[in-house]
Order: sequence, then C-alpha cells, then structure tokens
Amino acid sequence: MAYRVVNLYYDVQDRLLRDSEGSQLNSFYFPYINYKEKVLLNIRLVTDSSNTAYTSIAGTDTFTASVNNLFGDSANLLCKTLDANVNKAGDWAGGTADPTLGQVSVRLDAENTNYSDKFVSAGATTEELTNSKFELKIYDAGGNLVSALRFPYYVFNLQDDDGETPPAPISNYYTKAQNDAQDLQRVFDTQTTLTDDAVTNIALGTVADYRRWKVEGIIDDGTNYNTIVFNVSHNGTLVYVGTEQDADSGALLAETEMTIAGQINGVNAELNITLASLGNNLTFVYEIHAIVAISV
Repeated sequence: MAYRVVNLYYDVQDRLLRDSEGSQLNSFYFPYINYKEKVLLNIRLVTDSSNTAYTSIAGTDTFTASVNNLFGDSANLLCKTLDANVNKAGDWAGGTADPTLGQVSVRLDAENTNYSDKFVSAGATTEELTNSKFELKIYDAGGNLVSALRFPYYVFNLQDDDGETPPAPISNYYTKAQNDAQDLQRVFDTQTTLTDDAVTNIALGTVADYRRWKVEGIIDDGTNYNTIVFNVSHNGTLVYVGTEQDADSGALLAETEMTIAGQINGVNAELNITLASLGNNLTFVYEIHAIVAISV
C-alpha cells in the first residue's frame, strides 16, 4: 500500500509548524489530505526556531492521532489512527521513528464513509472542509494522557471520485462513549500468578503474523510493586527479550531473583518468566501490544 510521505516540523513550545530551516511555516504549505488518500506523516517535534529536538517523550509512551473539522464529534472523525499505525517499522525513511528524539510517524487513511459523508452533508460543490485540525495524543505507560498537540490540516474532496462506494470505517473508529472511555483509562486486561521456583509462560501471538510485541505490566506482592515493560521480538527461530523498569515501590525484585527468556512454542511466541526462591508467589497484571506485523 503506497503512502504519500509528508515531512513536518512542529514546535511544541510555540504550538506552530516550522519549515526545515526553523521559520514559521506559511499557511500555503500546511499539510493536506484528499479523499481516498493514504498519507504518512513524519513529524519532527522541536522546541525552538533552531529545530532543537523535543526529547520529553518516553520510549514506552503510546499514541493516537486523528483529523477532523469539528470538536465534540469524535464518533465521526475524518481519519483516526491508533498506536499500531504510529511509528511502524520502515515508516521513517526506511527505519523506525524514535519518539525519544522527537520523531513520530503516523499513517492516515482518508478512504472511509466518515470522510465521504461529511462532504455529502456539506453539499455537492464543497471542495474543502475548513478549520480542520490534525491531533496527536501521547499516553504514558499507564495509559494516562500526558500531552496533546494539534495543528491546521487541509481536508479536500475529489473532483472525480470514480463513482466508488468507500468502505465503512474499520475498527480504528469508536463511538463517542468508547472514545471518551479510552481517553480516561486504558486498563491492563490480563492477570496471572508468577509461581515461585517455576517458569510462567505467557503466549504473545503467532510468529507468522507478528515480529515484535510490547508487554506492559505491574508485578506486585500485595504491598510492593515493580512496573515493567518487556520488549519481545523473534527471527522465526529465536525469541529475544529486553526489559525496562519504570518505577517501583521498593525492593520487590532484584535482577537475580527473576529470569526472563522467550521461545517459540508451536505457532506462538512466548515470554518466559522464572522466579528464583523468593518464598512467595507474585501477581503479574499486564497488557500485550502486537506492535510490528510481518506485513501490512
């Protein structure tokens, strides 16, 4: 699927678009999207007219993005992109965007009935939905909204739409109630027991469909806790696991008390967690993100 690539600089301090030299972008050059287009935004978040990179985003943060011409209309967004289509491998000049360096890549898809219906409602001769904005929301590892940015975005119709009927919005679109619920809280949806002196196997997904997963969770004993992120990938034969620890309430787990590994078991990749003689079991509440597919 071909995407038209758009490179942008957005100043998070002055809340404006800049060009590659750091000057404020003339409105004539603001980004745009046409009905039925697929656009890949490569956004460089900066802090000043020198285009100094914004570096306050954590590697564990997640994102959603949207384009719309109205506020309070989240059930009928023109384009909506969830985290799975933000910072996809290969989308940043052949590599992967690094949000910790202020890099964010976003896929936008304007071929859907929300987009076409709004132009029908606006009138057959309407070329542009004015006052449209792009919005990027940033969530921390706990699912809390930590930042949101928006900038003007031109939204155009086609003179000749080939007479085709667009597909209905896919599962990336939500009712207003669902969308509000997502903004308020992202819950960890799976709980398991880590048994002392034993291995706990957590199935992540099929190796034929996905290359990489992120497992975010909290390990606790009822009093103390560790928040932890497992980054898991595979090459078809071996599974590789890296860890990030965000915060903890005390000395719950030392590195020597937990062994982390991975394996391919049948068609699935697994995360393997082994506790080493703690004297008690622990609870692991977690959420799995399949973040890089084999193909799209």
